[in-house]
Amino acid sequence: MEFRKLKMEDLALFKVFYQDNPLEENEEDLQIRREEIESELYSNKFQYFGFEETGILIAYGKLLYEGEEAHFIGPFVLPTHQRKGMGKKIVKNVETYCLNKGATRLNAYSFIDTKLAESFLTNIGYRLKSVSELGVNVYIKEL
Repeated sequence: MEFRKLKMEDLALFKVFYQDNPLEENEEDLQIRREEIESELYSNKFQYFGFEETGILIAYGKLLYEGEEAHFIGPFVLPTHQRKGMGKKIVKNVETYCLNKGATRLNAYSFIDTKLAESFLTNIGYRLKSVSELGVNVYIKEL
């Protein structure tokens, strides 16, 4: 299993990842997510990182790096690989990447299943910073 930065050439991996709708989104939201990923890979607005196993993307997250502060959305993990440490591996690898780039703080954003996200993120050293009106929880960790 390989952790690596994902590029535009990896777009097909995302199509397979979302083929069975692992996040159980409605079709409109699923299409928006697919278009967002393609647009962000093309524009390099976000950096995507993931774990690939035998040609299948099993977990990924996206990062917006801004000097000493970085912003992470994810991890997104296939249901078949959830609760096996993949999310933690993604976050820890992204933290290492950020440290190597000079970041001192990482903000992590959760949009779905906030109880699970809160438990996951606090167990790996993040603390809740704020909750937006739209229900987005922002967690922070000093690196």
